[in-house]
Amino acid sequence: MYYKQWKKIRLIISFFSSCCKVYGQAEKMPINEATPLKKPQSPYGNTKKMGEEIIEDYVNATGKNAILLRYFNPVGCP
Repeated sequence: MYYKQWKKIRLIISFFSSCCKVYGQAEKMPINEATPLKKPQSPYGNTKKMGEEIIEDYVNATGKNAILLRYFNPVGCP
């Protein structure tokens, strides 16, 4: 549904909200964008990683732009 709308208005940038769970158990801290991704330790982290891979494939296939946001505290601060 969204893709048809994006195509209609020729959206050139799409956003994907991910999280730090895609890093799995990192070997060293702090984690940054250069930290290699490991196997996620939960189904939630795995689906976020798969979502990122789908967006990456879409970008590579279409030449469109995308922004992946990896939140480290998706629930929020108290």
